Amino acid sequence: MNATVTIDTTGLNARLGELHEAMLAYGEDKPFRSLLRDQAGILAKEISVRLGPKTQAKGAQKIVKAVSAAFVEVTVPAFPQAKRGGRNGPLQFLFATKAAGGYLVGAKGSDFITSNLSADQLIRQSRRPRGVKWMQSGYRGGRKSNQMIIHLNRMLVQRGRKAELLRRLKDRIGRMRATFAYAAHVLGRTDTPGWVSRHFSDVRSAGRAIFDMGKLKDKNNPEIAFGSRAPGIDNFAEVINDALALRSRKIADRTAAILKSIGRRESAAYQSEP
Repeated sequence: MNATVTIDTTGLNARLGELHEAMLAYGEDKPFRSLLRDQAGILAKEISVRLGPKTQAKGAQKIVKAVSAAFVEVTVPAFPQAKRGGRNGPLQFLFATKAAGGYLVGAKGSDFITSNLSADQLIRQSRRPRGVKWMQSGYRGGRKSNQMIIHLNRMLVQRGRKAELLRRLKDRIGRMRATFAYAAHVLGRTDTPGWVSRHFSDVRSAGRAIFDMGKLKDKNNPEIAFGSRAPGIDNFAEVINDALALRSRKIADRTAAILKSIGRRESAAYQSEP
């Protein structure tokens, strides 16, 4: 079950109340609920941007790097030969280098993905950290005078599976961002990139985008709630909290600027009196 991260704007109400009073004193008669909608939309957009990636191209680069760090493609004939001795046995040899002083290359039997795993199953496999690609695993026959054995520390898939996996993952770029960008969109933001907004329908229908304005009309404590059930969203709790704290500071800064303007205006009016 995916974790849930929900933001409710009641934490901003005190700051927004101060801003609203300052705006009224300055002569801006904007309803508190409209101010709340505006600030909630800005906050939702800021969280969406912080979740990343910044661009679709950067997201694709990250995916290629992650998949390459987990998988290596092997020709189909290599599988039957390499898996002799059982999938959970010692290293199964793939090939030997032909150069002078060459070495044997092997991989763990359990790393051969010979079953017809779905793309989603491969994606889950790719999230497991693998570490360095090549590892020394001793010598043939246990003697240094013999060939060195190199362990290929990657999961091995048949050719074509890696490309399929990359296609599936690239199609998902922007999906997590979309869970918060959707709230920003409903609240009036129109600056969401197309590669993010294309996921709005999916994240809404799948229940991954959380949005609720049911308490906005509450006279004592109006509220807008939004959030995400995207897989892995709990890893971004600090990022989301930082965005909330930054929005609170910016509201306070705007209040201070308005009060300063009011002070200057009153001072000028006082000085102009006869």
